[in-house]
Amino acid sequence: RGYIVQRRQAAGAQLEHSAEVGRRLDEYMGGMHGVIGWFDLQALLVLRVLSAHQITTGVKGGVVEIGVHHGKSLAALCLLNQDGGGGKVVAVDVFEDQVRNTDASGEGDQALMMHTLSEWCGEDSALPARLTVLEADSRTLSPSALIEAGGGAA
Repeated sequence: RGYIVQRRQAAGAQLEHSAEVGRRLDEYMGGMHGVIGWFDLQALLVLRVLSAHQITTGVKGGVVEIGVHHGKSLAALCLLNQDGGGGKVVAVDVFEDQVRNTDASGEGDQALMMHTLSEWCGEDSALPARLTVLEADSRTLSPSALIEAGGGAA
C-alpha cells in the first residue's frame, strides 16, 4: 500500500476529485486488512480507477452491494460514492438469518458492517439519507426493488 500511495503522489496523480475522499481511501488501503471479507487491495485499486472514469464521464448514481458480510468492500464503495456518485448506498445481505444463506457463502453481521462504515466512512454514512440496508435474500429482490431502495423511481 505504501508503495502505491508514494508512487501516485510522486507522479502527481489524483484519482479522486475530492482530496478528502482520496485521503480516506488511502487510509482505508492501509487498514482494510482488519475487516473480515473477500475484498483485496487490487480490487480497491480497480474500483478507484473505475470511479474516477465514471466521475470524469458524468456517470452519477448510487451503488448496490449484494452480500456485504462485514462491509469490507462496501466501505470502499461508500467512500467512492461520496466522491461524486450522488446517490444512496444499498447494502443487501441475509446477515444473521443464515437459514436463508443456502450456499453458506458467508456469515454477514449487520452490527459489524455498520461499525466498518462508521469507522472508515464517517458517522453520517449510516444515515437513512445515505444508506439503505435490506436484510433479505437477494434472489427474492426485483431490480425495481433495488432501484427504489436506492431512492430512484422504478
